[in-house]
Amino acid sequence: MSDDETTCVEPSEGTASSLTTEQQHLKSFILNLESLPEIWDSSRNDYLNKLKRTHAYEKLVLIYKKIKPNAAVDDVRKK
Repeated sequence: MSDDETTCVEPSEGTASSLTTEQQHLKSFILNLESLPEIWDSSRNDYLNKLKRTHAYEKLVLIYKKIKPNAAVDDVRKK
């Protein structure tokens, strides 16, 4: 899979059925954040790669916009 492809981690079916839509989107946001160590793991070389971090933030913005439609990259960075 290339770096340009967008893949999202979704909550499993068992946990998603008891959650509201907003909770499902938030859980998806958290799962995706955990799958993007270039954002949070400063011990990785990718953390220092601004282009990879920017792409990762853009992926998270797409998910966060389901919760907050006017979201921008800065909103995700603050979250």
